[in-house]
Amino acid sequence: EWRKTSIGASESAAACAVHPHKTPLHLYAEKTGEIAPFAGNEHTRRGRRYEPLIAEDWQEQTGIKLRSYPAPMFRHPEIDWMTCTPDGVIDESSGLEIKSSTWRIKSRLGDEGTDAIPEEWLLQAQHQMAVMQWSRVEFAILVDLELNRFTVERNDQFIDDMIAIERELIERIRNSDPPPPNWEHPA
Repeated sequence: EWRKTSIGASESAAACAVHPHKTPLHLYAEKTGEIAPFAGNEHTRRGRRYEPLIAEDWQEQTGIKLRSYPAPMFRHPEIDWMTCTPDGVIDESSGLEIKSSTWRIKSRLGDEGTDAIPEEWLLQAQHQMAVMQWSRVEFAILVDLELNRFTVERNDQFIDDMIAIERELIERIRNSDPPPPNWEHPA
């Protein structure tokens, strides 16, 4: 039920119009029940199967034991429509996001240890940091059996701008006022 009335971290990129496969209008239609939400595909199912192994590899490489894996869904302490379900909780100030991908994502990744990851993942991380009051999100990204690690630091201005955009969409959802279609978006 929370998912129907909230914007989660994995939906942040769609809400902010930067998701490669989903627009704000798609998200609006899912939330209002006009279309069925994405149920996953073989890639997402495979990714979920690999997550525990990637988490284990990340813990071995870093020497850090996750406080919580998998983590439950959380709601922002003050903004009732903001939720997130982090892949893992590292400590009181940071979390872990796990991705499993193919060679296609490699060109969208920068140097390890940086925040040079796809924009939709940056939004997901900033959304999680807003909800959880964290200062960073670590990424463990498996690409062609190689674990890549990235760190995204909290950016309060980015978060404020993101929340403003997401707030506009959640108000449209609550008021049955669909956002305009973006005819240039590939989706």
